Amino acid sequence: VSAGSPCGEIESVKATSEFLSVADGKVTAVNSELADHPEWINQDAYGKGWMVQIELGSAGVPATLMDAEAYARHVAG
Repeated sequence: VSAGSPCGEIESVKATSEFLSVADGKVTAVNSELADHPEWINQDAYGKGWMVQIELGSAGVPATLMDAEAYARHVAG
């Protein structure tokens, strides 16, 4: 996968949307349990609701990638 490029889709009652990779790398695992438990994405995003695991490419972690705490501050404004 490439940073900023689609690496999957999320389907809801109203629409299907792509989700984008945050980094360059190789998808090493897909959470197939989400097919039967899509609610886990909202209920436990950092636990059972993970979507894909990516082995980072040679560029490593993008400098713009935020951890959960930084993202919470970002969306709080």
